[in-house]
Amino acid sequence: MNFSTVVSTISAGINLANFSRENKKRIVEALTALQLAVLETRKHILENGYQPNTGLSKLWFTAFEKVKNADLFIDEKPFHSLMLYDKGRFWGDPQSWLSEGASMELIPKLIELDMH
Repeated sequence: MNFSTVVSTISAGINLANFSRENKKRIVEALTALQLAVLETRKHILENGYQPNTGLSKLWFTAFEKVKNADLFIDEKPFHSLMLYDKGRFWGDPQSWLSEGASMELIPKLIELDMH
């Protein structure tokens, strides 16, 4: 299952009625943090290209933390949130990541993260 499918499944397939109030809150926070990171990243790329941005790093680290705390499962397997952590690391020094092709395989593309 690719990352885009995972995100679509999370955003469209979660029936919040089946969760406790606390779990609902964590899931909503995770999805909101993830979408905010995607939107701000897209804006930054359009305006500044692939320049380092610690603000984006912080947004991605927050998304990682929130998704991890939501303890999301897809097809009865834990959601692999570590890719969001790597996205935060990427924005600390994008050029070094871009120059290493193999390292880019760790970074999910924005189109894969966008919720439809």
